[in-house]
Amino acid sequence: MRNKSLYQGMFIGCTALLLCAAGAAAQEETPGVATPNRQMLQERVQVNPQLLAIAGKPLQREAILGLVAEQTPSWNNTILRVPNTKAWATSVDPGKLAELLQDDDLANAVKRADGKVAIDGRTMVQSDAVVLRVDSAAGGLRYINRKRTFSEAVADRPLPDEGVAKRMAGDFLQQIGISERQLNDPLVNTQLAIGGTISDAENKVSGEPEEVYRLVTYQRRINDLPVFGSRAQFAVNHQGQFQRARVTWPSIKLDTSDKLVSKNDVIARAADFLVDHGMKSNGEITAQLGYVPSSERSNVFVPSVIYTMNDGPTPVVFSVPVVSPSDRDDE
Repeated sequence: MRNKSLYQGMFIGCTALLLCAAGAAAQEETPGVATPNRQMLQERVQVNPQLLAIAGKPLQREAILGLVAEQTPSWNNTILRVPNTKAWATSVDPGKLAELLQDDDLANAVKRADGKVAIDGRTMVQSDAVVLRVDSAAGGLRYINRKRTFSEAVADRPLPDEGVAKRMAGDFLQQIGISERQLNDPLVNTQLAIGGTISDAENKVSGEPEEVYRLVTYQRRINDLPVFGSRAQFAVNHQGQFQRARVTWPSIKLDTSDKLVSKNDVIARAADFLVDHGMKSNGEITAQLGYVPSSERSNVFVPSVIYTMNDGPTPVVFSVPVVSPSDRDDE
């Protein structure tokens, strides 16, 4: 069900507790008598004057409307033109995955299972060395090979460079049936580890950090917009092998009855949410268009504006659809 006032399918932030110093200072006290609570408050303000600034002042709705309007992008009917996507996980068998991953341990585990690996659309292959899970309905894959874990025996070898790791991950995704058009320029990082003797005096580790894995993350894109909750992550080891992989890439469809709403309507709904949240004067807002899943395990996605508001230590992320709810949303 999509809420007709505000869809929060990608609400991954939460409100942060802010200081209540102003309220504490306003409590009635005996004139001329400084209570311990008031003294403590005064000391905190003197020592940490930025603490009160963190809270800021609550913004009025008109001010919030202006901030939201500045950041809200525009859209047109193109956002509704989502091509039918292939359910890749329904057509890839574990033996083929073992071949693509170049994993003899997985291939042997598949042979020992003798085809008895699928239960209710989910595939599970496991041995002492390797685990593979495939969820056909969710377009999900989980893989790990413990024999490919980093060890000091391979520490002297360099990791594959970023370009090689990108190609490995991109080729794998295309080989299992994922369209190259849905692959963005991936994010590549390096996982580090450090070992050595811990100094009791300084509580520091004396060893030097070592490169452990090259990490590649593909964020799915359709119509050049991000698809939230859909991505692929890989860890490549020193031997140029996949040590682990996680793919969440479901088939996607939009509700054909959806119709676009006005930009002003989206802005108003976002502002209402931020008013209820109590956005402060020190808050910052960013926004982007994207596709948000209508529920955790649904392949129905909703074109939305995803807002991020940061007025404290914890950002708040929420989405507002750019389409009107269909008549079936309250069923």
